[in-house]
Amino acid sequence: MAATPLPASGVPAGAATLCDTRDMMMIHSVYRSQFADAVRFTRAVPEGDERRAGIVGSFVLEIVDSLHHHHRGEDDLLWDRLEQRAPSCAAHVGRMRAAHAEVAELLAVVEDAVPSWLAGAAAADRDRVADATQRVREALLEHLGDEETTILPVAATTITQREWSELGRRGRAASPKGRIFEQLGMVLEGSDPQYRDVVWSELPPPVRLLYRWFGRKRYDRHRELLAGTAR
Repeated sequence: MAATPLPASGVPAGAATLCDTRDMMMIHSVYRSQFADAVRFTRAVPEGDERRAGIVGSFVLEIVDSLHHHHRGEDDLLWDRLEQRAPSCAAHVGRMRAAHAEVAELLAVVEDAVPSWLAGAAAADRDRVADATQRVREALLEHLGDEETTILPVAATTITQREWSELGRRGRAASPKGRIFEQLGMVLEGSDPQYRDVVWSELPPPVRLLYRWFGRKRYDRHRELLAGTAR
């Protein structure tokens, strides 16, 4: 049975498309969820709890690194092509470049703040990490919405599927090694419900089976450690 298509990403009905950009909508929904979780989990770490700080701090740095890679992929593979093939989109692309630079600066603040927190789990250091992560989240929410509205519809009609798929391959190559089920769980549980069933239906049957057998337990354990509810 054919998989249910992902929800549309703003391409006008009847427009001729060269690539399917709807996977980017799913990725964006995961980032929205992850950075909200990062702020919430960080603020919940008790002062002096170095073990929890280490677990949550590692998660924060992981998603920060993931977003860096995601943005670099777009910087390297997308913006120049859009400007060359859709000159009317140049202003939007300029705004994307500026947003990436802004987010990179905010991410650097998070990266600078985490080591001090991990060193002693002081409340003041925890709050600096949480506040810096919240600033990333706020800038990211604005940027992702802008990209979905102004960039994805143009990309769908100007970028070939082969070129678009390069973004996905680069992103997968940057995923942490040995953490496939934690990463898959983040995608399945962290994306909007409208995407979840679609992503699941696209997985190879052996991966679905392994996830049901023990992958979901590994993901749940990871979430319990982040939330501080693991026994």
